[in-house]
Amino acid sequence: MNFPDTHSTIISLPHEKDTILLGHTLAYVLKLGDCLTLSGDLGSGKSFLARSIIRFLSNNNELEVLSPTFTLVQLYEASIPIAHFDFYRLSSHQELFELGFDEILNERLCIIEWPDIGKELLPSQCICIHLEQEKNGRKATILSSKWIISHLNHMINQASQEHNKPSKTN
Repeated sequence: MNFPDTHSTIISLPHEKDTILLGHTLAYVLKLGDCLTLSGDLGSGKSFLARSIIRFLSNNNELEVLSPTFTLVQLYEASIPIAHFDFYRLSSHQELFELGFDEILNERLCIIEWPDIGKELLPSQCICIHLEQEKNGRKATILSSKWIISHLNHMINQASQEHNKPSKTN
């Protein structure tokens, strides 16, 4: 989603704990009705990041969070009700109506892996994260509103000062 009020930031995630910290940081700014999209190649960390957010909001680090690749959607009752989608196996956005996506979007925090097939149905104020593998870990490019990006940058900078991770690259 690239709209006039869209801002971006790039975050280096050299270790798994940095991706977990990003997930926890995102969990602080996400609310009911928000939509978070996760894109990137296979193995880039989409499910891992989703899992860290869901576990944090569920207050359960041992919660089994499976990728919804075959079920298409997994629902979680957490501090915020969550719907974790995977659009990878969908052939058209029409299938989203069969899943009740339009209704779920208003009733839960939606985390969507492989969002491209349904991009026409996504709200304009999505938080979009593209994950990439790099030589030294991962990189997350985040697109969202100015407020979300500013808030994330502030929280990540605070965490970086405390833990030296994750480091902001721009």
